[in-house]
Amino acid sequence: MSSKQIDHSTQLLAKLGSQIDNLLSYDDKAPQIEIDIIKENIRTLYDIIDNFNNATSAVVTNQNIEDIDKEINDLLDIAEAEFNNEEEKIEEQIAEQEIVLEEQYIDDKQEPEIPKEEDINKIHNELVEENKKAEAKVKADEIAYRKEIEERVKKQLEKEKEAELAKQKAIEDKVVQQLAKEKEEAQQKAKEDEIAKQKTIDKQVAQQLAKEKEIVEKAKETSKSTNTGDEIKKTVHVLDVLPEDELEEDSNAAPLMPSTIKLKPIKSLKNGIGINDKFMIINDLFEGRAKEFNKAINKLDTLTDTQEALFLLGDMKDENLWETQDAVFKSFKIYVERRYAK
Repeated sequence: MSSKQIDHSTQLLAKLGSQIDNLLSYDDKAPQIEIDIIKENIRTLYDIIDNFNNATSAVVTNQNIEDIDKEINDLLDIAEAEFNNEEEKIEEQIAEQEIVLEEQYIDDKQEPEIPKEEDINKIHNELVEENKKAEAKVKADEIAYRKEIEERVKKQLEKEKEAELAKQKAIEDKVVQQLAKEKEEAQQKAKEDEIAKQKTIDKQVAQQLAKEKEIVEKAKETSKSTNTGDEIKKTVHVLDVLPEDELEEDSNAAPLMPSTIKLKPIKSLKNGIGINDKFMIINDLFEGRAKEFNKAINKLDTLTDTQEALFLLGDMKDENLWETQDAVFKSFKIYVERRYAK
């Protein structure tokens, strides 16, 4: 409450005291209009307090609530003190009036007209009742106002909490999006690196195949010039040997000249085939297509036993029109058998 409002309230209380003095000065019944004026001033004092409660529109903090409580309590203390003071004044005025009347009686030697006690009590009771009603209404308004403030504070806290949660969620969504983007970029880079690596390998294989082909051509020319009229002996690379049953079936063929005859299991075709044999297989059986060779090796490496592997190899032979008696095909077949050898 502002200082201006406090001054106005104090003036009203002083005016009420003066009006009550005038009311008690009547020997007979006081005019009703003066009683109404006193009631109106009491209502005005109440409206000042009520308007103060309605004037606050902003969000009130705990400190604001304490300040309002203090001002209301101060106002009630002032009203109570003024009311008590007025009661004391009324009693003093009644006592003074009695003394005056008694003195008049002594001077006039006749009994003065004294206000009836029930009239005085009636006026007093009316003032007390009006004051009680005003205090009750102020208290009820105070409770309602306090409740309204608590609701406002609660809504404000909920609003701030929702805003904080929304902000946190936005940050989390942004982090998730960033992680997804980084993961996608990493996968894309890994894919590009794998493609580049495969291209490098294919290029190296192609270069090696070209070099191997050139060496084979030169070897054929040399062999043809030094062994004219003689049967050219068949040769196979390291590990390019046939199982014993195929050796018996092919007993009429020209003798093979393996550099090393050694049969033992290998863990995988991808890592078990030697580099030179790999070049020959890619060049002669897959017509230089390294991707088709890798695709076939991956299929042959994922089977369960020799029979299933040889069955798949037979399908590849029919599909690519490989010759069964071709030395490179036989070498490839031996690698497949070694892959699933026990």
